[in-house]
Amino acid sequence: MSYPRAASGTLKSVLTLCLALSTIIHPVLSAPTQAETSNPWIPRSLKSLFEPRQATCSGVGVLLTNSGATKSFSFYTNTDYTRTLLQSITVDSGDTQFVSLASGWSGTVQRGDFLPATWVELNMAGTAWGDVSLQQGCDGGATLSSMTDGTSQGFSENINDNPDIPAGALFNPATEGTPCYGGQCTTSATNVLDTTAGNYWGPANVAASNYIMEQFGGQTAALQKAFIGTADSNTTPQVTSSNNCMAVTFY
Repeated sequence: MSYPRAASGTLKSVLTLCLALSTIIHPVLSAPTQAETSNPWIPRSLKSLFEPRQATCSGVGVLLTNSGATKSFSFYTNTDYTRTLLQSITVDSGDTQFVSLASGWSGTVQRGDFLPATWVELNMAGTAWGDVSLQQGCDGGATLSSMTDGTSQGFSENINDNPDIPAGALFNPATEGTPCYGGQCTTSATNVLDTTAGNYWGPANVAASNYIMEQFGGQTAALQKAFIGTADSNTTPQVTSSNNCMAVTFY
């Protein structure tokens, strides 16, 4: 009968080395990969690089927010229908963009570039001041807010889309006005409330004024929200902002 020989000294050394290496290699190969890690930790300083930045006032101007569908907005110098175009910008729905303006500038901002339209009137006079104006019609809601004292004005309701609007309160592109005057053109839309103060294309539309005031709970309440009709009939307060920056939102 033969018996297995005892391992030689050299073979013992090799086996011992292999056993030692296996205890090192196995944990390394078993370590979880990056894809297997369920909650990777990212330093806050790096995390902020991937988060969207909120628009802020970075000088004289307005924070323009688009809470509606129209993406085009126009700034005009002067606050009547003989005004001149300063700039047109695009703001996607749901976004806010800072729009820089010159110190001392005064004018209006509106959706698109047609009249009638809801205006936000602005005066960047060191302490900025302004109001929401429906003197040149209404194509939807708009608000103006101070960046320093918490005051605001305007409305978010698209009162021009009410199916019960009296037909006489709406601007009729088929019968009213001429296409353009002094660089200003009239809209082809049929759901825009007419001017409440009058302009080159026609006199003040009393039906439009009456409808707007009715929607806002009467004349006193309506004039707290927006400038309506002629200057003599208005008691609309101005929104002011001491840092010469205002927040404007269109709905």
